[in-house]
Amino acid sequence: MPSTLGCFTQSIAIVTAYDSMDENTIRYIIDQADPKAIFADPNTLPVVASLMRRSSHGIKAVIYSGKESEVSEHVGRLEGIEGRSFKVTHIDEYKAKSTEANEDGAEVAYPQSEDVACIMYTSGSTGEPKGVQLTHGNLMAAIGSAAAMFGDQWNKHEDVVISYLPLAHVLEFVLSHYLASVVSGNAFILSVD
Repeated sequence: MPSTLGCFTQSIAIVTAYDSMDENTIRYIIDQADPKAIFADPNTLPVVASLMRRSSHGIKAVIYSGKESEVSEHVGRLEGIEGRSFKVTHIDEYKAKSTEANEDGAEVAYPQSEDVACIMYTSGSTGEPKGVQLTHGNLMAAIGSAAAMFGDQWNKHEDVVISYLPLAHVLEFVLSHYLASVVSGNAFILSVD
């Protein structure tokens, strides 16, 4: 979720994919949505490395997280692609650049409500996944609705939220962002995929 929020602060639209999707389905989403960067964690990096070995799909950057011991093999495969047109970077490098930019007074490019925030893809359980464009206004209205429905029903200092939905699911996406916006103290979010 931090990478999503970082993209939102710079008016960068995100595209979702479930980590349970097979390589062909993810290739379909990449071909249709035409993203410029991919974010991968240690669990999804093998699929990304496999996809990128076949075609770069117009991707300019692969940003990954994880410990060196978890990702080195797949990062090596990505970096070893002959004639690659994309940069391979650990998220920590972007965090360092972000800190430097903030110290230099770099401006944030806040989005407008009508700007696309996310192309949310369905799981594809009934055929090809379908991408739905959600604007920042759509998401803020949904998060505000969650606040209106659930705000008085939980104690943010004592309650624990356990979710089984993946973050790429629109309900989980909305609820997680609502909870993150109000969580403080001892409360936390536990998402179980």
